[in-house]
Amino acid sequence: MFTIVTSLYRSSEYLPGFLEKTEKLHKQLHFRGVTFEHIIITNDITKEEDEIFNKQTLTIRRIDVARETLYASWNRGIKLSTYPYITFWNVDDDRYVEAFEEAEVLLKKERKEIMYFPFVYKRYIVAGPINILVKKYVVHPALFDKERFQREMHLGPFFILHKNIFDTIALFREDLKITGDFEFNRRAAEIYSFTRMDSIAGSFNSYGKGLSTTSKEQIFKEINSYNEPSPSRSLITSCSNKFFPSVINLIGSIKKNYPAHPPIFVYDLGLFPSFRKELSKMDNVIVVSIPPFAPHYLSCYTWKTYIPQHPIAALNLYLDAGTQVQKPLDELFEKIQTNGYMFVDQGDEVINKDIISPELISKYEISEDVLKRKVITAGIMGFTNSNQNIEKLWDTLYTAGKEGDCLGFSKNEMWKSKGRNKTEIIRGCKIFRHDTTILSVLAPSIIHDIKVEDIKNFSPLITGRSQYIYNLRLNYKSLPYINTPLKETYNYLESLVYYFNRIYIYGFISLKRIRHYIPTLFLSGEETIQSIFNLKFMDDLHEYPSQTSNIRYYHFLKARVIRKFLNRSQNQNPILNVNLLDAGAGRGPYSYLASPLFDTVYCDEMNLNELSIARDRLKEKANILFENNNLISTKYPTNFFDAITCSEVLEHIEKRSAAVKELYRILKPNGRALISMPQKNSLFYMFARFKHRKILNKKEEQMTPDEWEFAQHFKFDSRDIKRLLKDGGFEILTTSGAATLPVGERTFSLLYNKAPFLLNIYIHLEFLLEKLFPSFSAFYFVEVKKA
Repeated sequence: MFTIVTSLYRSSEYLPGFLEKTEKLHKQLHFRGVTFEHIIITNDITKEEDEIFNKQTLTIRRIDVARETLYASWNRGIKLSTYPYITFWNVDDDRYVEAFEEAEVLLKKERKEIMYFPFVYKRYIVAGPINILVKKYVVHPALFDKERFQREMHLGPFFILHKNIFDTIALFREDLKITGDFEFNRRAAEIYSFTRMDSIAGSFNSYGKGLSTTSKEQIFKEINSYNEPSPSRSLITSCSNKFFPSVINLIGSIKKNYPAHPPIFVYDLGLFPSFRKELSKMDNVIVVSIPPFAPHYLSCYTWKTYIPQHPIAALNLYLDAGTQVQKPLDELFEKIQTNGYMFVDQGDEVINKDIISPELISKYEISEDVLKRKVITAGIMGFTNSNQNIEKLWDTLYTAGKEGDCLGFSKNEMWKSKGRNKTEIIRGCKIFRHDTTILSVLAPSIIHDIKVEDIKNFSPLITGRSQYIYNLRLNYKSLPYINTPLKETYNYLESLVYYFNRIYIYGFISLKRIRHYIPTLFLSGEETIQSIFNLKFMDDLHEYPSQTSNIRYYHFLKARVIRKFLNRSQNQNPILNVNLLDAGAGRGPYSYLASPLFDTVYCDEMNLNELSIARDRLKEKANILFENNNLISTKYPTNFFDAITCSEVLEHIEKRSAAVKELYRILKPNGRALISMPQKNSLFYMFARFKHRKILNKKEEQMTPDEWEFAQHFKFDSRDIKRLLKDGGFEILTTSGAATLPVGERTFSLLYNKAPFLLNIYIHLEFLLEKLFPSFSAFYFVEVKKA
């Protein structure tokens, strides 16, 4: 279960010997049953090095890159790795197999985190083509002591560690040339305990030149650089009681998807004491207040003009509570540092002219060019505290806020004037956006060559792995990170506060949902389906002759479960989720859903006629590849896919166990699959069993091929399905169901066309039963993991 990472640069002198030692180590690891992969990063590869590589037959992953630091290459290897344990091997050193064996036992059984080893130090003098050994001894690193390891380097050249450690304390610093492992050693020692092993891990070979030499001057320079405080960053958000569920979800998404995040500052806009107390107890979260800098500072978002005027850190990124973070935001901080700011457009057709009234156009002397620009959002913005244009912008914005230029509503939106936003000011424009209006028109006026980010990477739609932030707005139906652990431990009093707050949150969300569902009682059948499923009820997913077909409805219930899995799987590790297999894809509905989320989707269908239809329907999706395989034996490499969907397929295969084992083989370690089969204990199949009892009472040898395949739908219950997957090697994570309540074609058509409010109630009862009793649903879904 190891990934070995090697970085090469101008290594032709050492490369033949290294490849020879690599072949020997690989054979030893294979012989002793140790699972591993070897990733070699070749920096600015020379022709000579390339020729040496082309002569060898080793199973390695060679990645050719432009020149980068050693630690940048190590980080690259970590990101590419598919196994849970990482180690590094320099090209001029030797590695011994015993260390891998000992580490594997302790890493698995005792859950050790960072392991370091004794090693042999060899000092050579180079005399032409001859290397003369002049010194040799065994180095026994010191036993772990937190304070000592933060001062001194005892990790050694041969260490093995859990890959998930990098999620907690970040990767190696790529700007360092020599001491990146020491700097990592210091950071790791703050959180983790190191375990010194008994086995000698290898020999560290010093030739007095080349790869293993060091410069004391460079070492001191680098150590001084990271002893100094690095540029400070902050994430900023704000909330009142209304947005407390959203801010919990935002912080949860940051903790989950951006573990190495800077401090999070939450501005209190009117929180219950228990809300404020919970936030203030969270790790790396600070609650702050905005002073009443103007009488109306809590009206019409005037308070937001205060935040950029009083920056907390050198680099700041403000996120509305109604957003969630999809991946690390370091790239955004780099843009803030480069430009002095980061703004995002709103992506719609609204322009500045639509959101600013004539008196403000005159007051701020807004040009026609600025009025034609797209609107900038104030819900996602970054800023520094040291840019002259930005300082001028924030000064003007702050003054505008104090003077009341953020107050008001357009004539058509005065119904919104209530609570803290209450105002009698009517603005003469199509829409008045308060803080957004002033920011949108001032920013391009003051920053003439302004750069604005495209909304697609910050949108209210899941658009794939490039998306930094998902903008939920006031959507309380989906808060996926609200239960993410935000603290290591809670004492008794904190636990009481926590549960009190959760009672409020779920009560609040329930009321919001009820308020959302009531208007749907008056929608048409098609609008009801669209509002509930958030999927186009058209032929994008399935082609059936009737728009109101109950069969189509069942397929949409399945599509809903699979779409949730695809989003969840892509969010597990968006950097590494590259390949998805849609096994038994039919006409490709789930390949269609997966296309925006994965780099490559393999739409694999054995029936050539169905595959032809899928290829024709999805031909505009450039990242979908169409394959024809027998699922019992595919042509895909081992450990190839990040995720797999296999819905209503296995029941059609006679050798199901072989098919499950094949899915296990081609899925990457820690990869996830969603597999579903019909469930005979469901009401749906009980009715069908009664209706088709003449066929099902036949013996298998008396059935026609079509009858035999039809009968397979009635053979399995939830226990059979889970047993089949466990026997195939999978670890079962969760189960879910789809289609618990059967409905006939005529009944569904009547509900759809004549009584959509009853259809709405029926569907939500269906959702409740799916959640409570998945093993009685017609389609039983099991999410599994390859351990």
